Amino acid sequence: MMQRSSGSLLPRSHAARSHAARARSQQRTSAAAAAPKASSSPIVVTTVGKGGVGKTHAALALSISQASQNKRVLYLSTHADASPEYALQMPPPTRLPTTPTAAAPELGLPSTLFLQRIESTALLDDAYEEAKKADADFGISTAIKTATNDSANFELPKKKTIPLVAGMDPWLLLGYLLRRVIHSDKYYDVVVVDGLSTTEAARLAATPVRAKWLSERARDEVKASDAGRIVLPTVEMAASSVLTDNATTGGNSDYERLRNLLDDAADLVTNPKRFIGVLVTQAGNAAASDAAARAWGALAIAGAPCGAVWMRGGEEDDGEKFSPLVSIATAENASLSDLVATVPDSFLDDAVSTSVPPPLEVSSDCLRVHLPLVPKTDVKVSLSGSEVVVEACGSRRAIPLPAGRSKVAGAKADNNVLEIKLE
Repeated sequence: MMQRSSGSLLPRSHAARSHAARARSQQRTSAAAAAPKASSSPIVVTTVGKGGVGKTHAALALSISQASQNKRVLYLSTHADASPEYALQMPPPTRLPTTPTAAAPELGLPSTLFLQRIESTALLDDAYEEAKKADADFGISTAIKTATNDSANFELPKKKTIPLVAGMDPWLLLGYLLRRVIHSDKYYDVVVVDGLSTTEAARLAATPVRAKWLSERARDEVKASDAGRIVLPTVEMAASSVLTDNATTGGNSDYERLRNLLDDAADLVTNPKRFIGVLVTQAGNAAASDAAARAWGALAIAGAPCGAVWMRGGEEDDGEKFSPLVSIATAENASLSDLVATVPDSFLDDAVSTSVPPPLEVSSDCLRVHLPLVPKTDVKVSLSGSEVVVEACGSRRAIPLPAGRSKVAGAKADNNVLEIKLE
């Protein structure tokens, strides 16, 4: 268990820097609130690894460290329990707010740090309300009734009848990030997402590509009918509205706008300047090290970049296994304020510059997929229609076959690269 500290959660050096920057921070905060959202997107950071190794402390330390550099930072907790509240020394039963809120002054945190807790049910509620708004604005129900000569008495299902299906959370979270953070009028430099399991983080990364694939397949099916051709533009306009909270911008068709939004979502989780996975592990803990390695592999399969490894209770050299990722070592039982002091100012910038999207090389007769630290026995390759499906570490990726190829001739994994021969 990591120690709790007394007083401010900012180390003196960070507190002094934060105090010196307060006037600039307040000026920038006021300007950001009054001005439209900047054109640049915030970088999304998520910590992954085995439970109990300190992912929440790492996420909070990174958030506080970045905010103390006069950056607007949103710490977004998906925890069902009160782990973040405990780490922040918030007295029970106090919980983090459910909307982005500046950290309370009594916590001794930078004024540019915003805290928020979100739950699956709240994400579902938010998505449902946006769907209702889209139906009211664009008349989906009316369009379907018109297209079917009123034979389909369509209406949105009641919210209480919609089940929260396992695996649905990453889809809801991505929609929330796009709608309320990335494409909203709020501005953040950094968004730290804490509380995701490795599987959830990988699904979050894989969701945009999967959604784009499903939208293209569904569009082809829907266009095959007269009713579908009538309904489709309305649905696409509504989908754009749900994703961005503003479907009226731009001069492209509804389908082009939706594709652009999905492309942007895919870029969000595959571009190292916009998304970074931070592996968290513990020195001398083989299970934690293996879990971090699997997390790296799972994100790589999904196409998401990792940039750093956070080593609890070890030396930076202990992170050599995860080279070339940036490594940071912390004391085993360090308090949160001590962890903040350990984080170099350049940590996130170094992680961004070190990280690259896991490469996928496609040639006419071969696919090469980067699979860092993934055991050969964990890799499964199969053919599904016109796509090669690669599965490993609980994650999967569908890769379209190059033109003129229809079969998998063989596959081998060597030196962290999976090579798939095609015929």
